[in-house]
Amino acid sequence: MKLTILIALLLTVNLALGQAKDYKLNGEVRKVFREEMSKIDSTFQEMNHHLVRGNLISYRNCVRKIKEGFVLKSKLTIEQHKEIDSKLSKRYKSYASKFERHLRKLSSAAKKRDLELINFYHGKVLEDCTSCHKNVVSEKFPNFKSKKKSTSKKKGQK
Repeated sequence: MKLTILIALLLTVNLALGQAKDYKLNGEVRKVFREEMSKIDSTFQEMNHHLVRGNLISYRNCVRKIKEGFVLKSKLTIEQHKEIDSKLSKRYKSYASKFERHLRKLSSAAKKRDLELINFYHGKVLEDCTSCHKNVVSEKFPNFKSKKKSTSKKKGQK
């Protein structure tokens, strides 16, 4: 549970520092995409609040808000969907697909009020976010960039 909360905090801090790369999306599409990232951020903070207090009905409502807010399923015209499909990388889409799959499973666990599964899939959703931020859009999330480890040994060490 402590690890889940730590990951949640990392996610929300990093989301506050930068939005997911918009891959040169045009005007309205970029705006909707960024709005979604912001909504996911604020809703995840709310989810953490409800989860640690055992407010599972409110938690489930937050999960539903995120599920219903997917940019790839909302507000956009057919042309805008085509733009997103052509400009977002396969790697990003793969992470988004995992995120959506884990979110569906999280929603199911929340409906059943299965705290063990909720914690598991909550962690999976966070892992999907942080993995994408680290591996796809690290320029927007510099805290995820790996630091080079020094291979030189100090004098006197074997």
